[in-house]
Amino acid sequence: MKNWFKTQALYRSLLGKELKAKYKNTFLGYGWSLLMPLLQSAVFFVVFSLFLRFPIENYFLFLTIGLVVWQFFSNSLTQGANVLVANANLIRKTPVPRELFVSATVGAELVHLLVTLPVLLVLSLLCDRHPGWETFYALPAGILSLVLFSRGLAGMVSILNAYFRDLERILQILLQIWFYVTPIFYRADQIPERFRFLFLFNPLYYPVELFRCCFYESGPEWKKAIAGVLCGLIVYLLGRCFFRRFERDLAEVL
Repeated sequence: MKNWFKTQALYRSLLGKELKAKYKNTFLGYGWSLLMPLLQSAVFFVVFSLFLRFPIENYFLFLTIGLVVWQFFSNSLTQGANVLVANANLIRKTPVPRELFVSATVGAELVHLLVTLPVLLVLSLLCDRHPGWETFYALPAGILSLVLFSRGLAGMVSILNAYFRDLERILQILLQIWFYVTPIFYRADQIPERFRFLFLFNPLYYPVELFRCCFYESGPEWKKAIAGVLCGLIVYLLGRCFFRRFERDLAEVL
């Protein structure tokens, strides 16, 4: 029990460090976590709604929801990939549980996500979209599936990047591809029906759809809620097993 309290205290310390370091010496501070998806949505709105004319009602809200989910995921991976390398001195000198560094990185992004939710609610109400009863299960399931999936994958890439430093650059390319194969700026039903089954193999598809169920278009999405949480849990467990398998020589590699 004593070790558990020490671990929790260390996690809170690392989480506070991540939150402070993310926007250190910036004018807007945590405001950037709200402003970035809104600015990105404005750019995509101009391109796809005004120029290409995507037939999606309340497109700005539709985009913002998808980009909020994407921002959490991409930030968790890009920052998680470098977290062990950035804390190499601490890892080499102290017996700190290495997974805490990854958890703190994802935890910091979770704080920013929770701060963003009221903004999504306001945008939803301004667009005359009122959250239905589905929100009571869709939102927790969406957050849980997103956190589990991001945490599991962040653990994998953090270890891989410690051994192969090129991964940090390769990850940027992979994330660009992932962005376009996830229905963030387009609807899933705009894809030809014979290809839609491929979304079921994209773990990020579920939280995007569940968040939209809450703030954009209500509907019975309990199947996606179950599938999303299960998919996230599987990736999380695989990520932990992978991390623990290769963390033994981490201090020497770093």
